[in-house]
Amino acid sequence: VERANGSLVPILQVAELMDPVLNQMLPFLPAMRKQDRRATVKEIEFLRFRLNGDYYAFQVSHIKRVVTGKRIEPLLTEQAWIIGTTEIEGRVIPVIDLIAQLGYQSPRELLREFIVVSDGQSDWALATQMSEQIVSIKEPMIDWVDADAANYVSAFININEQLMTILNPLAICADNQRRLG
Repeated sequence: VERANGSLVPILQVAELMDPVLNQMLPFLPAMRKQDRRATVKEIEFLRFRLNGDYYAFQVSHIKRVVTGKRIEPLLTEQAWIIGTTEIEGRVIPVIDLIAQLGYQSPRELLREFIVVSDGQSDWALATQMSEQIVSIKEPMIDWVDADAANYVSAFININEQLMTILNPLAICADNQRRLG
């Protein structure tokens, strides 16, 4: 190959460098594949619901199940935000009025859905209005909050100029447990 200044650069063929035995095996070796260099971005699923026009969500990995059409057996005396119990799959579990715990006026007749979570020791039913959908969010879009800085909030997500607050159900349950005991 000739350089711009006229000097010559010798070129060595790769095949000339290979061992003759390897050269004979070359047709039988699998073809090299290009590596996929695209970075895989983790997506996290959230169950989204709306309260007073604000969007909230729980990470799906925290949720055991979502049930509707259950009756709330009221407590004689309400404790913290625990408004009663309900039976789910043969077990009686406490019901937390999630709307009231988040500081909103809670019309109890609108509590139609129970998001069942576990704190590792007990199951809890977080009562709310109907959830909207499960949304899958790429992790870089999630603004995680320092656990010590927020009581019930674990992250914020901006989706199409709509702020969605990600709640930590374990903190919600722990607060009720602490107030009980």
